[in-house]
Amino acid sequence: MKDAPAIAARRIVQKFGGPATLARYLSIGGNPVPASTVQSWQNAGIPVKWHHPVILAGARAAVPIEPEDFFEPIHDPLATAVPAEAVRGILRERADG
Repeated sequence: MKDAPAIAARRIVQKFGGPATLARYLSIGGNPVPASTVQSWQNAGIPVKWHHPVILAGARAAVPIEPEDFFEPIHDPLATAVPAEAVRGILRERADG
């Protein structure tokens, strides 16, 4: 899904209350981060080099950000249709014989 990074970025930015707030927390103790930079992430996704700084900004702001927050979950009906144990059993049967 091509828009997944942007969807995840919008969700993260909103956890902070908007681009200006996240930019302010990213700027603490370092170079200023323009709010326009954070705003652009809502359309393109948060670049990987910013994932760790955003997690740290979340800790400073008491906004829990986890690595998986940077990705939009993909709904795959087949992934949940067959229990993993059943798949392992099928693969084991094929390997045995």
